[in-house]
Amino acid sequence: MWGCTAEADELRWDRIEALRKAIVLVVQGEAWIDLETSEGANELAAAIERCKTKVADEVGSGCALVPSGARVIVGQEPQKSVVKERAEVAKLVRNSSHDALRVYMRPLDTSRAPLLDDMGVVLMGDASVADIAAEKEFTIEKMLDHLLLVLWDGLFLALSDDWTQRG
Repeated sequence: MWGCTAEADELRWDRIEALRKAIVLVVQGEAWIDLETSEGANELAAAIERCKTKVADEVGSGCALVPSGARVIVGQEPQKSVVKERAEVAKLVRNSSHDALRVYMRPLDTSRAPLLDDMGVVLMGDASVADIAAEKEFTIEKMLDHLLLVLWDGLFLALSDDWTQRG
């Protein structure tokens, strides 16, 4: 269709890197939540303000929309202190009623972080897949195999979480 085949994509580092970035979002449980009311926005903002961790956009207890330990990604400006940055996040959330917010349900470095094997931890970092493969002396095919195993783990965790929620 666009002049590329699946086989060609499997042999291009830029395509494999794009896959890695997408897998990072799956593993962290990226979701979009709709804040349908100002009450919902206020409830979420208050839960963020109650959180006492060192992650400014992490949700604390007491919110029905988003579980404790999740992160709300609102694009706040970095502040000199976590307290000030958390206040900025809460303000942005309060101003987002009737909007959709990006949330990581299983963000890294929080209480809801997924358990990852050694390769999963490396893939969640900032190094490119080409650099990781060069360091570990992996072929592009072996690198793709590792990516797909991490994706499978992330998808299975998402389904397990869904099954648990359903009861």
